[in-house]
Amino acid sequence: MTTRLVLDQILDPAQARVRLRRDPAGRPLAARFDLDGLPRVEGLLLGRPVAQVPPLVERLCGVCPTAHHLAGVRALEALAGITDLPVGARLVRRLLHHGAVLEMQAGRFLFQRPDSARQLRHFAKLAMAAAGSPGHFPVTAVVGGVAAPVAAEARDRCRQQVGAALAVGLELARAVLAEAAGPTEADDWPGAAVAACDGAGLPRLDGDRLRAVAADGAVLVAAAEPQGWDALVAEARPGDPAPRPYLLSLGPQRGAYRVGPVAQLSVGRLTTPLAAQLQADWLGRPHGALAARAVMALHCLEVIAQVLDQPDLMSDQLLSDQLPTPPAPGSAPSFPDRRPAPSGSADGAADAHRTATTPITPRSGAADARKSTASDVPRSGVGWSDGARGLLVHRYAVDRNGALVAAQILTPTAQNEPWLAHLLTRAARRTEPERLAAGLEEAIRAADPCLPCTAAPPGAMGLIIDDPAAAEARPADWAEAGPADRPGAVSTSRPDDHRAVPAPVEGD
Repeated sequence: MTTRLVLDQILDPAQARVRLRRDPAGRPLAARFDLDGLPRVEGLLLGRPVAQVPPLVERLCGVCPTAHHLAGVRALEALAGITDLPVGARLVRRLLHHGAVLEMQAGRFLFQRPDSARQLRHFAKLAMAAAGSPGHFPVTAVVGGVAAPVAAEARDRCRQQVGAALAVGLELARAVLAEAAGPTEADDWPGAAVAACDGAGLPRLDGDRLRAVAADGAVLVAAAEPQGWDALVAEARPGDPAPRPYLLSLGPQRGAYRVGPVAQLSVGRLTTPLAAQLQADWLGRPHGALAARAVMALHCLEVIAQVLDQPDLMSDQLLSDQLPTPPAPGSAPSFPDRRPAPSGSADGAADAHRTATTPITPRSGAADARKSTASDVPRSGVGWSDGARGLLVHRYAVDRNGALVAAQILTPTAQNEPWLAHLLTRAARRTEPERLAAGLEEAIRAADPCLPCTAAPPGAMGLIIDDPAAAEARPADWAEAGPADRPGAVSTSRPDDHRAVPAPVEGD
C-alpha cells in the first residue's frame, strides 16, 4: 500500500506570531506572543530510562543544547545524591558554560558590529572545544564530573587569544552602553528577577543556588538550593506551552518573574571587575536588554580568563568520589558515561564518544506529588543552568527502576512569556500604528525567546499580527485561507533583500 504525503505549506523559520486584543474603541488593550510553536516535550520522555532524557532534549531543542546538557546532567546528579564534584571537573564545565553563553550573546551583535561579533564567537568556539565540545551538541559533562581534562595545547591556544578577545568585548560593551544611553523608556516591569547565584547570593551563571529580587530591590529569595525548587516556583497552567510560572511566595497574581541578562544584572553585583563597572552604569539608568547582553558577554570573557589560569583545569581527577558502587542490575537507573574514543582509533575525532551505562542508585527523597504509592515512591532531582537566554530548569522524577514518571523542563522562553507579554502590550499601546510591527519586533528581541526568529536580520522577522481590527470584513473563503493569509493575521512585509540575507544559526 502506498502512502501519499502532501506537503503544502512552507514554514518560515524566522516567523513569529503576536496576538493583539483591542478595546471596543479599537485601541490596543493587550498583546501576547504565541508559543504554540514551542510545545512542551515532557510527554515524549515519560517511561524512558532517565539517562536517555538529557541527550534527547539537547536535540529536541537544538537552539540551546549546552544549557540543556548541563541542566540535565545536574538533575541526574541530584537523583544520584552527588553534590561534590572535583575542582577540575567544575572548571571544565565552567569553561564550556561560559563559552556557550559568550557564543550566543555575541551572535546578537552580528548585524550591528559583525567584526566584533565574529571575533568573539571564534574565541567562544575555541573555549568550548578546549572543554571537550567542539561540535554543536556538547559531550563534556557526565554524571559526577566530565569526560576528559583540558589539553595543555588547547588551554594555551585560548590563553594566547583571551587578551585580544577581552579587548574586543570591552569595546563592544562600552559602545553598546553609550548607544543605549539616549532617551530610553523606563523599565516598568513590576515582576521579580530570578537568576542563578553562588552561596553568597552573587550572580553566577553556573551557580547551584537561585536568587529572586523584586522590582524595588527587595530580596525575595536569597540563595535557594535545587531541592527547594518545588516550594519556590509553580506553573499556573501546568503542561501548557505558556505555563505562566510564578513565585509561590507571591502567588499567581503577583509572582511573575523574568530571567536572562536583564535579570542576571539585577539580582546582585557581578564578580568580575570590568563587567561589574559596566553593570553599575547599566543599573544607573535604563539601557535595555541588548546592553545587558553585552555586559554579560564581557563577564563571560573575564570568567574564561580566570578559568584558563587555574592549574586544576588540567587535573586528571575527573569524577566525584560520591559515585556509588553499582547495585544489582535492574534495581537502579543507568546513567550515560560518555568518554572520547581512543586517539588511535578511527573514531578518534575530538567530538567522537562512546556510550556506556553506569547504574547509580537514586537518592532517597520526598515523594513526587504527581505519582506516589506506598511501595514505589518516585524520587525527584532538579538541575538548572543559567544561559544566554536565562534560567533553564530540568526536574525529573523516577521510579525504583529509573524510568521517568514525571518531568518538568522549564525554558527561559516559558518563564519570560509574561514579561514578553508586558513588553508587547506596552509597545502596542505606545507605538504609532504605522510603526506597530517594528515596535512589536523590538519587544520580541528584548525578551529573546528560544526561536529562530530572534536571529533574523532587523526588519526580517516575519512577524504575523493576529489583529481583530483587520478581521471586520471576511470573505466567504476565509475558512479555507492559510493562517497567514486570513484577515486578522497581518503579515508584515519584508523587502526581498532582507529575505536574501541568511539569518545566523545558533552554534555556527
